[in-house]
Amino acid sequence: MKVFEFCKVLDKKLAGTTPDVALRLSVLALQQAFKVEEDEVAFFKLDPETSSLHFVWPTKMSKAGSIPLNTRGSFVTETVREQRPQMHNRFTSAQHASIFEQFKLANPKDKKDKRESRPKTIQKIMSVPFIVGENSVGAVQVCRKGNNGDQAGEDFSKMELEALTEIATVIASHI
Repeated sequence: MKVFEFCKVLDKKLAGTTPDVALRLSVLALQQAFKVEEDEVAFFKLDPETSSLHFVWPTKMSKAGSIPLNTRGSFVTETVREQRPQMHNRFTSAQHASIFEQFKLANPKDKKDKRESRPKTIQKIMSVPFIVGENSVGAVQVCRKGNNGDQAGEDFSKMELEALTEIATVIASHI
Protein backbone atom coordinates (compact mmCIF):
# COMPACT_ATOMS: atom_id res chain seq x y z
CA MET A 1 0.00 0.00 0.00
CA LYS A 2 1.32 3.44 -0.87
CA VAL A 3 1.74 6.08 1.83
CA PHE A 4 -1.06 8.20 0.39
CA GLU A 5 -3.47 5.25 0.54
CA PHE A 6 -2.28 4.31 4.04
CA CYS A 7 -2.94 7.88 5.22
CA LYS A 8 -6.37 7.94 3.62
CA VAL A 9 -7.37 4.67 5.36
CA LEU A 10 -5.93 5.87 8.68
CA ASP A 11 -7.76 9.20 8.44
CA LYS A 12 -11.06 7.35 7.91
CA LYS A 13 -10.40 5.05 10.87
CA LEU A 14 -9.51 7.95 13.17
CA ALA A 15 -12.43 10.16 12.13
CA GLY A 16 -15.10 10.41 14.79
CA THR A 17 -13.19 8.42 17.41
CA THR A 18 -12.34 9.66 20.86
CA PRO A 19 -8.79 10.93 21.42
CA ASP A 20 -7.94 7.78 23.42
CA VAL A 21 -9.15 5.48 20.65
CA ALA A 22 -7.41 7.62 18.02
CA LEU A 23 -4.19 7.37 20.01
CA ARG A 24 -4.35 3.58 20.26
CA LEU A 25 -5.26 3.17 16.57
CA SER A 26 -2.40 5.52 15.61
CA VAL A 27 0.09 3.45 17.60
CA LEU A 28 -1.13 0.28 15.91
CA ALA A 29 -0.87 1.93 12.48
CA LEU A 30 2.72 3.01 13.15
CA GLN A 31 3.64 -0.45 14.43
CA GLN A 32 2.29 -1.92 11.22
CA ALA A 33 3.83 0.68 8.91
CA PHE A 34 7.34 0.53 10.39
CA LYS A 35 7.39 -3.02 11.80
CA VAL A 36 8.18 -1.90 15.34
CA GLU A 37 6.97 -2.90 18.78
CA GLU A 38 4.41 -1.00 20.85
CA ASP A 39 7.11 0.44 23.11
CA GLU A 40 9.03 1.72 20.08
CA VAL A 41 6.41 4.40 19.41
CA ALA A 42 6.13 7.59 21.44
CA PHE A 43 3.75 10.54 21.26
CA PHE A 44 4.43 13.86 22.94
CA LYS A 45 2.04 16.74 23.44
CA LEU A 46 3.16 20.35 23.90
CA ASP A 47 1.76 22.20 26.90
CA PRO A 48 1.82 25.83 25.72
CA GLU A 49 1.42 27.17 29.27
CA THR A 50 4.60 25.50 30.54
CA SER A 51 6.40 25.31 27.18
CA SER A 52 7.16 21.67 27.82
CA LEU A 53 6.47 18.32 26.22
CA HIS A 54 4.61 15.52 27.99
CA PHE A 55 4.40 11.86 27.01
CA VAL A 56 0.98 10.84 25.75
CA TRP A 57 2.20 7.41 24.64
CA PRO A 58 3.37 5.07 26.08
CA THR A 59 0.71 5.74 28.68
CA LYS A 60 3.03 4.40 31.40
CA MET A 61 5.21 7.42 30.69
CA SER A 62 2.44 10.02 30.99
CA LYS A 63 3.31 10.73 34.62
CA ALA A 64 7.08 10.47 34.13
CA GLY A 65 7.54 14.20 33.96
CA SER A 66 7.97 16.75 31.24
CA ILE A 67 10.70 17.99 28.96
CA PRO A 68 11.06 21.79 28.74
CA LEU A 69 11.24 22.98 25.14
CA ASN A 70 14.50 24.80 25.84
CA THR A 71 16.23 21.55 26.88
CA ARG A 72 19.50 21.11 25.02
CA GLY A 73 20.46 17.61 23.96
CA SER A 74 16.85 16.49 23.58
CA PHE A 75 16.02 15.07 20.17
CA VAL A 76 12.29 15.57 20.63
CA THR A 77 12.48 19.20 21.76
CA GLU A 78 14.74 20.01 18.83
CA THR A 79 12.21 18.40 16.50
CA VAL A 80 9.37 20.49 17.93
CA ARG A 81 11.31 23.77 18.17
CA GLU A 82 12.66 23.54 14.63
CA GLN A 83 9.47 21.97 13.20
CA ARG A 84 11.72 19.62 11.28
CA PRO A 85 11.57 15.83 10.86
CA GLN A 86 14.83 14.08 11.72
CA MET A 87 16.29 10.63 12.02
CA HIS A 88 19.39 9.17 13.56
CA ASN A 89 20.53 5.60 12.87
CA ARG A 90 23.40 5.71 15.36
CA PHE A 91 21.43 7.26 18.20
CA THR A 92 23.54 5.85 21.00
CA SER A 93 26.51 7.82 19.66
CA ALA A 94 24.53 11.09 19.66
CA GLN A 95 24.44 13.29 22.72
CA HIS A 96 20.86 13.09 23.99
CA ALA A 97 18.87 13.06 27.20
CA SER A 98 18.53 9.36 27.97
CA ILE A 99 16.66 9.50 31.28
CA PHE A 100 13.40 8.26 29.77
CA GLU A 101 15.13 5.26 28.20
CA GLN A 102 15.65 3.89 31.71
CA PHE A 103 11.92 3.28 32.28
CA LYS A 104 10.89 -0.35 31.98
CA LEU A 105 7.78 -0.48 29.82
CA ALA A 106 7.29 -4.14 29.02
CA ASN A 107 6.93 -7.00 31.47
CA PRO A 108 9.68 -9.57 31.03
CA LYS A 109 8.51 -12.97 29.85
CA ASP A 110 10.75 -14.75 32.28
CA LYS A 111 11.37 -12.83 35.48
CA LYS A 112 14.43 -14.98 36.16
CA ASP A 113 16.22 -13.55 33.14
CA LYS A 114 17.45 -10.16 34.38
CA ARG A 115 18.72 -9.20 30.92
CA GLU A 116 15.12 -9.21 29.69
CA SER A 117 13.98 -7.04 32.59
CA ARG A 118 16.36 -4.20 31.66
CA PRO A 119 15.03 -1.73 29.10
CA LYS A 120 16.59 -1.98 25.66
CA THR A 121 18.40 1.07 24.35
CA ILE A 122 17.11 3.21 21.50
CA GLN A 123 19.54 2.54 18.65
CA LYS A 124 17.72 4.11 15.69
CA ILE A 125 15.05 6.81 15.79
CA MET A 126 12.84 9.03 13.67
CA SER A 127 11.28 12.14 15.18
CA VAL A 128 8.56 14.19 13.47
CA PRO A 129 6.67 17.23 14.76
CA PHE A 130 2.89 17.30 14.98
CA ILE A 131 2.02 20.53 13.20
CA VAL A 132 -1.46 22.02 13.23
CA GLY A 133 -1.73 25.17 11.14
CA GLU A 134 1.61 26.90 11.63
CA ASN A 135 2.31 25.58 15.13
CA SER A 136 4.03 22.54 16.56
CA VAL A 137 1.69 20.87 19.03
CA GLY A 138 3.83 17.85 19.83
CA ALA A 139 5.80 15.09 18.17
CA VAL A 140 5.85 11.43 17.28
CA GLN A 141 8.90 9.24 17.52
CA VAL A 142 9.39 5.78 16.08
CA CYS A 143 12.49 3.92 17.17
CA ARG A 144 14.20 0.59 16.99
CA LYS A 145 15.60 -0.71 20.26
CA GLY A 146 18.19 -3.32 21.01
CA ASN A 147 21.32 -4.03 22.96
CA ASN A 148 23.28 -2.84 19.91
CA GLY A 149 22.62 -1.46 16.44
CA ASP A 150 22.59 -4.86 14.74
CA GLN A 151 20.03 -6.26 17.20
CA ALA A 152 17.78 -3.27 16.62
CA GLY A 153 17.27 -4.13 12.96
CA GLU A 154 17.63 -2.16 9.77
CA ASP A 155 18.42 1.52 9.60
CA PHE A 156 15.55 3.90 8.95
CA SER A 157 15.56 5.33 5.44
CA LYS A 158 14.82 8.80 4.13
CA MET A 159 11.72 7.35 2.50
CA GLU A 160 10.52 6.06 5.89
CA LEU A 161 11.08 9.50 7.43
CA GLU A 162 9.02 11.06 4.64
CA ALA A 163 6.28 8.47 5.20
CA LEU A 164 6.23 9.16 8.95
CA THR A 165 5.95 12.88 8.20
CA GLU A 166 2.86 12.27 6.04
CA ILE A 167 1.32 9.92 8.61
CA ALA A 168 2.02 12.41 11.43
CA THR A 169 0.02 15.04 9.54
CA VAL A 170 -3.01 12.75 9.64
CA ILE A 171 -2.52 11.77 13.29
CA ALA A 172 -2.03 15.40 14.42
CA SER A 173 -5.50 16.30 13.27
CA HIS A 174 -7.08 13.56 15.43
CA ILE A 175 -5.27 13.44 18.79
